[in-house]
Amino acid sequence: MSFSTLPIYHALTDSLSSLLSYHSAESSSEMNQPEDDDFTSISVGQLNELFARLQQLENQRVVPLSAPVSASATEPRIADPTPFSGKRHELHNFLSKCRLKFAGQPSRFKSESSKIYYLGSYLTDQAYSWFQPLLSQAQDPNQPDPPEFLSFDALAASLTAAYGDPNLRRASERAIRALKQSKMYPPSVSQYAMEFKAARQHVTWDDSSLMDHFYEGLTPTVKDFLCPLDEPKSLNDLIALAIKIDSRDYDRKLEKKQETAPPKKPSSSVTPQAPSSRPSYPSASFPRASFPVVTADGTVPMDNSANRITPEEREHRRVNNLCFYCGSADHKRVNCPKRPMRPAQLNSGVIQIPPESSVKDTTQE
Repeated sequence: MSFSTLPIYHALTDSLSSLLSYHSAESSSEMNQPEDDDFTSISVGQLNELFARLQQLENQRVVPLSAPVSASATEPRIADPTPFSGKRHELHNFLSKCRLKFAGQPSRFKSESSKIYYLGSYLTDQAYSWFQPLLSQAQDPNQPDPPEFLSFDALAASLTAAYGDPNLRRASERAIRALKQSKMYPPSVSQYAMEFKAARQHVTWDDSSLMDHFYEGLTPTVKDFLCPLDEPKSLNDLIALAIKIDSRDYDRKLEKKQETAPPKKPSSSVTPQAPSSRPSYPSASFPRASFPVVTADGTVPMDNSANRITPEEREHRRVNNLCFYCGSADHKRVNCPKRPMRPAQLNSGVIQIPPESSVKDTTQE
């Protein structure tokens, strides 16, 4: 039960209560009369039943009416257009987005003035400088409204005359003739078809002429695939078939690239070491030399395992002009016959032999 029906309900309840009391009094005053009381008793019984039903409704919970849903809540959310600054190629899309906004949200734009002021709020730079005198005239009570403020279409026509292309049809025809799939980025039929449809809306060519121009702009690869096929019956059929061919050709190129790619080497867990600049030589290619613990003159030769002598021994050999390697007085360290030859000497084939005078004749000893 709504709040609006409560006054009627209470008035009806009071009337029934008064009527029930009256009939009860009438029935008690005429109880001793010999008249038939069937009608009175029946009427009182019906009133009692009706009163009981009304009492039951009164005990029920009163639920208020729900608020009506606003029209704006059911309308879609539509983005506002990009502000128009006066660039010629942006005017067509700007006016189209304004019309989309008006059609999608009619509750916000119920009058022509709301559409006009909305368009004016999205004009910038030179375009707003053109709009500002019209706005000033419309707000001046001493001047009549300008013709552009009569309707949105009148303002859009005036704006097109000021900033639109004066010969849009010829400009669109030139754009279609210059369109080529190979110049697109990416060079796909989908991108080419999108720009072709955007330019075709302003030309008056028939479907056959549009098909010829669309075919001329395709790449040779797509044309080769179209040659053995039946000619499409409409421009939309030609566009759909070309897009399908171009997509399948792109997939096949990816397959070929994967087929010709070299196999990947298995990854190793061992980290590769950087190559050394010093050459490495196998240890088995150079014989190890054995040296006596004590030489004939009582000196101790250099320990080959440690590859060094004590500071005292080094000073002794330097003072006595002895070999730093074996301790002999007959030669220097560079010509020591007991010193192993270096790998560079072996590779070059040059072996230095000390003079005969420096070699002792052990047989005479």
